[in-house]
Amino acid sequence: MHRTSGGLDSASLFSFQHWCHLVSQYLLHFPSMISRSIRKIGYLCHC
Repeated sequence: MHRTSGGLDSASLFSFQHWCHLVSQYLLHFPSMISRSIRKIGYLCHC
């Protein structure tokens, strides 16, 4: 059984680009989530 690694490489490359996109989106939204939680914590502390 001879398998060519071409299909596997293209699939792994696609998944890698997909994960890179997910991570970049997460990193883009992460600061806003942090600031929102900090604001919420600060509001609770002030009360």
